[in-house]
Amino acid sequence: MAMSGIVAGRSSSAENGNIKSRSLTPDGRQQRSDSPGQSNPSLGLTTKHGFARKVTPRGKEATQKEEESQKIESSNIAKKAGLAAKSSKPTLAIYRPPGLRSDKEAAKEKEKNEKPTSTACDRDSKERETATLSSLECTLDMAEVDLEGFGEEARPFLQTAIQDPCSLNAYYIAEVAKVICNRAMDEKPYCVVAGKICKAVVAQEAATSHEETFLESMMEALQLLYKQRDRMKIEKAFSTYLFLLCEVYRALKPLHNKLSLVLQLLFSCFDQVIKPLDGAFMQCELDAVLCVLRCIGAEMDEESPGRMCDFMADVRDVFLQEAVAEPVRASLMWMVELKASNWKLSSEVTKFSMTCTNPGI
Repeated sequence: MAMSGIVAGRSSSAENGNIKSRSLTPDGRQQRSDSPGQSNPSLGLTTKHGFARKVTPRGKEATQKEEESQKIESSNIAKKAGLAAKSSKPTLAIYRPPGLRSDKEAAKEKEKNEKPTSTACDRDSKERETATLSSLECTLDMAEVDLEGFGEEARPFLQTAIQDPCSLNAYYIAEVAKVICNRAMDEKPYCVVAGKICKAVVAQEAATSHEETFLESMMEALQLLYKQRDRMKIEKAFSTYLFLLCEVYRALKPLHNKLSLVLQLLFSCFDQVIKPLDGAFMQCELDAVLCVLRCIGAEMDEESPGRMCDFMADVRDVFLQEAVAEPVRASLMWMVELKASNWKLSSEVTKFSMTCTNPGI
């Protein structure tokens, strides 16, 4: 009776759903299963940080704030450590087909494709320069050059530099440039010879090795002479230096565009002539400036219009000074008229200027 009562009690409890049924697993353990009539709601558990915790709506907001604070903290640590902070943006641009690109993006892509690289520009400029050198007649007739006047020791190096400058090292090339400049400073007619030699050597060097060793050495030699301008003024050789700069520029201008240093030296010499420190004008130097302007004034104005404008303003200021002598004023007037006539004086203007300068003509 007692046993039957217990069984009856258990069956009634099972019917009321108060006790869950148990079944055995294949390994003999008991397995609990919920009754079919009762639902098992989700507990909303998460396994973040290795443990389970119940997430309430308020807890989700706290979790998001905590994650944001962790991101900010890690970003600050990375900045202090000198590391680049992670960005949510992609590291590479997203590809878009041409049909889906905007007008701005299409224009930028077209400009990028059409714009050549600096290396390509340099290569093209060198090729054009080489073609120009090959098209010009740069051979030097040795009969036009009086190598006997350069001295016995310098003649072999000069002849080698003219025929094959690449066979000489940088030291001997620099010595050849100094010899050419010094010989031109000794006698004014050798300024023209110096220009011819420079043209032949630069062209030969550029055609064989594409180097500029002699050109750089020549620029250094001309700079060294400019530093001795006080001595040249005392020896009355400053006008010869002006003629040398003019002939070098005239000879190398068709071959090379990098002659800004020669222009700077010329303008600096012009300032020394029209604004002497002691106030004493040298007529031979004024005549040299005028001769240079008649030869290459247009090229100088084209290459350095700002410097030419400043120089002509100084010329006008000096011309208006009452203490300036008449011969000096006449030379300055020639310079102003030359610039005003676009560097080409007509025969009438030339005759009139010569009459004003020399009333006995």
